[in-house]
Amino acid sequence: MLHSIYAFVAVFTSVWQCGSLYLRIQSVLSLFDCSAENQLKYAEAQLDRLTKMNAFNCTFHIWHTDQFGTINGFRLGRLPNVPVNPMISVYALFCVLQMMQFYTC
Repeated sequence: MLHSIYAFVAVFTSVWQCGSLYLRIQSVLSLFDCSAENQLKYAEAQLDRLTKMNAFNCTFHIWHTDQFGTINGFRLGRLPNVPVNPMISVYALFCVLQMMQFYTC
């Protein structure tokens, strides 16, 4: 009789250890599942934020200073009493053409 009680206790202990091991594994896997769901939500939020963002608004600060328009602090336009340097005009035309080519491709 005593031998069967020891056998029962040994089996019960073994089953209890396996059960607690499975519960521990289940809790770890549920944490991984929650972590994966949180990472997915974060990635979707970042994607949504980036699709709504206009990169040109972040790259080029377009504003005005007095009677000049400015892009990133560089003045656009000229004063009526100051002569225009032809090289600057050619460079500006080149930049406009490059931007047009960028937008058509």
